[in-house]
Amino acid sequence: MKKTAAVLLAALMVTSSVSFAATLSSQSKDQVQQTFVNKTFTSLPMPFLGQPINNIFTGYMDDQNKIWGKFAQLPQNNVPQVDQGVYTMKDDGQLCITWQHWMNAKEICVYTYETNNAYLIVSNDNNFHVAFMKSAVQPGRQI
Repeated sequence: MKKTAAVLLAALMVTSSVSFAATLSSQSKDQVQQTFVNKTFTSLPMPFLGQPINNIFTGYMDDQNKIWGKFAQLPQNNVPQVDQGVYTMKDDGQLCITWQHWMNAKEICVYTYETNNAYLIVSNDNNFHVAFMKSAVQPGRQI
């Protein structure tokens, strides 16, 4: 599935070329698996649940469809700093995560876009979620 509407603004945040950003398309299921499975990934400072707290998220996804996440700072809204959950990947590359506590334990689905130096995460309703610099995606579980 090709999504470009909300990605343009997010891509401008981590790239310097408007023309490059306009040509982004979402990663396939195989690409998402190669990018994130059995790897630890740390975000750029980001908002959480709509709150501009500029927190840093670190996550790890194993090959058994389990995911772990941790924020550098305790988030607001009475949610835990650390959570775990399950994920599925659809054939079109959509990644769906259900956390035990975060996001009210409801499934959220996102698409991944690759730029020259980062991965952008955008929800299926075209809302930018987070960016991971490629240098901040490391093999193994480091969380």
